[in-house]
Amino acid sequence: MQYIDNCITLINSSFPQSFFQPNQLSTGQQGELLFLQNLKLKVDTLAFSVYEALHFTIITGDYINFNVAKTKLLELQQAVGSVGPVVEQGLLTAAGNLGQTLYNERLSHSFSYSFSGIINDSITLFRHLIQQIESELTNPELTSLFRTHQLDGGRESAVAQVTVALIGIEFETKVHYERLKLNLRIAAIDHKLIVAREPLSELLQIKEALGLPQATDPSYLLLLRDKCNFLLYKILKRLEEDDQRYFYTHDLQDKEVKKENLSINFYSSFKQLTDSHYQENERPNLVQKQRFQNFEPLFRNNALNLFSGFHTLIKYKKDFHPDLNKLDEVTKKFDLLVEQTIANQTHTHLFDSRASLISQNYAHNNCFSLCLQTCDIDSIKSRLKAIEELQDTTEVHNYFPFFYYASFLENKIKEAIPLAESKQDLNKIHQTIRLLGETLKKCFISYEWCKDRTLLAFQLPFNECIKPIIVQGTTINIFLSSSFILPLNYNTILLERDRLEREYLRLQTLYEVKQEIVQEKNEIKKQKEDLQNFINSHDRKQVEILSIFAAFVFFTAGSIKVFEKAVLFSEVVLFMLATAYSLGLFVILIWLITRNYSIPITWVHFVLIGCFLVFTLFLISYLMHVPWIHGIITFFDFTRQS
Repeated sequence: MQYIDNCITLINSSFPQSFFQPNQLSTGQQGELLFLQNLKLKVDTLAFSVYEALHFTIITGDYINFNVAKTKLLELQQAVGSVGPVVEQGLLTAAGNLGQTLYNERLSHSFSYSFSGIINDSITLFRHLIQQIESELTNPELTSLFRTHQLDGGRESAVAQVTVALIGIEFETKVHYERLKLNLRIAAIDHKLIVAREPLSELLQIKEALGLPQATDPSYLLLLRDKCNFLLYKILKRLEEDDQRYFYTHDLQDKEVKKENLSINFYSSFKQLTDSHYQENERPNLVQKQRFQNFEPLFRNNALNLFSGFHTLIKYKKDFHPDLNKLDEVTKKFDLLVEQTIANQTHTHLFDSRASLISQNYAHNNCFSLCLQTCDIDSIKSRLKAIEELQDTTEVHNYFPFFYYASFLENKIKEAIPLAESKQDLNKIHQTIRLLGETLKKCFISYEWCKDRTLLAFQLPFNECIKPIIVQGTTINIFLSSSFILPLNYNTILLERDRLEREYLRLQTLYEVKQEIVQEKNEIKKQKEDLQNFINSHDRKQVEILSIFAAFVFFTAGSIKVFEKAVLFSEVVLFMLATAYSLGLFVILIWLITRNYSIPITWVHFVLIGCFLVFTLFLISYLMHVPWIHGIITFFDFTRQS
């Protein structure tokens, strides 16, 4: 807080007793007028120094040391409030009652309203900005509704203002006050940068209020114009995706908003990073390659300690050379850096801790996005569960993983519905649709959470949000909370989310239609099979009946002729066995042809086939003149003769 400390020291030494010359005050109206002119010049110079200190405290980011900043601002308020009493005491000591009368009539209201009152209002606004940022970093789970504050200047009576206008001295503080309000608004927008018409319109109004560059402009004013232009540039760069053109009217003149018309000098180092990182191309550009080549050796040697370096590696290994294993390796090392950053109790610890947790979620979300392209469904579900646990732990409820998982499920359902043919297929689709609905609910909740807090996708710690620059011969560090990161276009995200919602409803309808179609197809198929079975069974029975009838006729006719001509009974037996064997073959062939293979074979079938095999063995043995077979036949023949 060097700027405020120097300012307090300057205030305390501005009015030594030598400033109040008794001879000058006692020379009448002319001497009094000369004293008042010198006093006004002194106070105006002092007011400029106070506001310059406040401006640079904002521009350099010294206020991120919240506790020290609030303490120093209170000390500055006390120092500013002491100027009036110091002047009063100096006049009283130098000119007695005459000096006291001069102060009461000409200076009392001037100091309380035109100097300390307005400066106190300015410091109060600054303190409110710090309180807002600090509370949002401390309580990320809470949603801010509104903030109210009471300015000291608002309590001044109309009499005091009229008195200053008529007989008092109006110090040059109002212009500084208005400029400081612009600076505070720029800082507030920077901390909650979002692509929307409201911040775009407000930044354009601030740009016009800051005016055109002048040769006499103080250095902080040059930086404010540049900072305002760069924030406009980042919003407009995102809006290029919408293919819309914007204009505004100022002093009865229409002006088109183009990022090419914005002059950016002091914040050009941020702009160069933005331009190189956010080029939409399939291959890395020269700057991206150079940054990767600079950071990769440091990463391999475990010496990379920059969030921006890991940001480059993550983008490189996800978009340009996708490799999930290498991306996981980068993320694991980045987790270690996050832990170290949170453990370091620096003066910017609160800001750095929150930035670390936001960036940690960014890294894991990119791994999940690449996993959706290469992993199986079980790995995807496992990673999503891990991300949900990380979100609960870090209190960063980013919509990104749910948004892309919903898109992944949508594509899976679209592919599965045309191919579904069975009840099992439909059940799988139904489960996926139900999972899509649950994911969309989480997507909606996390989207609203991110939008309410204007979450940036990636956040750098404090030491990477500052850049050294030279302005009017002096080197200072400029601070930009959003750094080179582009804000998110939540309107575009909302449109895509609504599209997913509509697609979800459409897929539900398609599933129901497909379910009815599959049910009807299965019913038709079943009826077809039943009809075919009936026809096959009917034909088979007809064939079997005709076959049995033909076999019976053949056997009867053959037997009659044999009995007429046979001499020996053994000849009759042999013929009957041969005929039965032939008929058996015929029956087996008919059975094999007309058999219903849906009916299993039982023991009856085995018995019949066994008998047939015995007959076959008997005939073969007879033809081979096996003795015991001829003995049996002779026995039957002898029995018949006897």
